[in-house]
Amino acid sequence: MKKKMISLFMGAALCLSLLMGCGKDGTSDSSPEGNSDSVSESTSESEGEASNEEAGNQEAASTDPLEMITQGYYTYYFDADGMDFVAYFHFYEEQPVLGSVFYAGFANNGITIVGTYTVEEAEITYNCAPGRSEDMVSGTAPYTVTFYDFQGSELGKCGFDGNVLYNDSAVSNEGLGVANVFFNHDTDAASPYQAVYEDEVGVPYLDFVAEEPTSTLTLYHNAAYMDMMGMMIEGTWSMEESAEGYVYTLKPDSDTDTGAVVVVAADESTAVYTPDGGEAVELYNTASLGPKAVYSLSGISPLEGVGDVEISGTLYDDGSVEVYASIYGASSELDKGTWTRNDDGTVSLEMEHAGAMTSVVAEGGMTLRYQFPETGTIGDVDTELTLTEAGETAKAEYTMTSGVYGENNEYHIDGVLSEDGTVSLTITAYDAFTAELDNGTWTMEDGVFTFRFGFAGELKSESTEKGTVLRYVLTGLETGDVDQELVISAAE
Repeated sequence: MKKKMISLFMGAALCLSLLMGCGKDGTSDSSPEGNSDSVSESTSESEGEASNEEAGNQEAASTDPLEMITQGYYTYYFDADGMDFVAYFHFYEEQPVLGSVFYAGFANNGITIVGTYTVEEAEITYNCAPGRSEDMVSGTAPYTVTFYDFQGSELGKCGFDGNVLYNDSAVSNEGLGVANVFFNHDTDAASPYQAVYEDEVGVPYLDFVAEEPTSTLTLYHNAAYMDMMGMMIEGTWSMEESAEGYVYTLKPDSDTDTGAVVVVAADESTAVYTPDGGEAVELYNTASLGPKAVYSLSGISPLEGVGDVEISGTLYDDGSVEVYASIYGASSELDKGTWTRNDDGTVSLEMEHAGAMTSVVAEGGMTLRYQFPETGTIGDVDTELTLTEAGETAKAEYTMTSGVYGENNEYHIDGVLSEDGTVSLTITAYDAFTAELDNGTWTMEDGVFTFRFGFAGELKSESTEKGTVLRYVLTGLETGDVDQELVISAAE
């Protein structure tokens, strides 16, 4: 089963070569999700350089980069075996409270990223290619664009000079074929990519539901909204800050539809919707519905003939517990029950199958002995589970990585050795698709790492001129065997 899953992943990745021409540095790049029908037939160049240059030469209404960024789009185009692919950034003007919003549409809007951005006059170096068949160019841009998600976490940053967005930020890695390239300014009202721009996908910014589950309100990143509180109403929203939180004014597109005012709490968990001339209705943010995780459980249980089975679980704030078993990434419910917190800080669980148990405080954290004999699927389980606060993960102690490999250097393998004794390997194709390759446990003695992988079996590291190296071998894949050296190093 595992080999088939990996083969499907690698086979799908290889199929991308049908959509990808040979890109810079010998790699292939494109997107499997593009909709070439939405691109004007006038885009007939076999490479993106000519079109990108034309877009960059369009004269903007302003020559001030701080103003230019919100005028038009910043675009990269390429053709792969007769299929057109357009990637672009749309930077919106700053608005009250929310700030400046950006939209990144890759693969003809097949892949989208939204959030907020800032532009500051601060130099930043870049390393990008002007076009797919051109060499990488290093330089310094006078402005820095920083991207954030709507929660305020930084997504990446890149250089900018008004005419070009030198996008070597992590944001571009979401779109195949558009990493580390020039996005040129396009302000042409008759741009050959206009149809793609007009198909910009509205991405939900806030999503609310009333007690009646069919009554919903969705606010999109582009100041559009969909009101399903009664009949479907579409329009645009504006917002301002208030003592209660935020006030959104909904203006319908049609004069025959009813507008509304929505007062959203400061934490955005609830809102009060009042239609013009109507009664107020309380709404709840869909992201805040359902129980919240308080603790996470993690551990390993050996299964003869298979290897290590990952045991994981969650303790929720409504007092419920769920425990899962995972083999090669396929997860299924193992047990469920309830939990309470004790006065001494420990927790007690009452499970349907494993019965009652109480955690203990051990060196490095809290642990729980979980015993479930004769599970019927993964044998007897008798293992120690580590409890961590929800959102926390076991810290990485070591990492390991291969170099790129494959006919077009399209693959690479990465691994994480965590402090809890677990190890996981992932395989990435074309710097875009990542899948779990293998997992298991690790120990180290006298500088030698011993790995017990669920699929590759037991392997030991060696000392070479490269450093500490693991030779990872996985045979029998339909797309070919994996035989790569992974260099192990201490995690930063």
